[in-house]
Amino acid sequence: MKGFFRWFKSGAKMKRWILIILLGVTLCCYGMMKILTGKELEFIELSKIIAIFVIGFVLLIVGIISIQKRNQFMVDNSSMIIGVYSSSDKRSGTMQTINMAKKAKMKLQLINLDDNPIFYLTDK
Repeated sequence: MKGFFRWFKSGAKMKRWILIILLGVTLCCYGMMKILTGKELEFIELSKIIAIFVIGFVLLIVGIISIQKRNQFMVDNSSMIIGVYSSSDKRSGTMQTINMAKKAKMKLQLINLDDNPIFYLTDK
């Protein structure tokens, strides 16, 4: 159980935002499910379901924006970016961060995994 709580320690600060996004998606889906499967809903019950959906949607947006802010923070507080990426991942967080660094005219060292298959090898 100790290992589970260690997961929540502050490190790259991604886990908490992923958890918030997951919670937001869950609440949005729960709200939609209740609305779509409800036969007759009283006004109070409907307003509670809508509030749950809105809270879930807000958590989803906050999580996504926070991850993007984290990437911008890394670019703003770095003197050089080393990016390891695959050409097929044009919309990944890594590519977004690389594009932020290019706009900031930072020094970049890029490693394309498609051109360097040795990075796929693992020691056993």
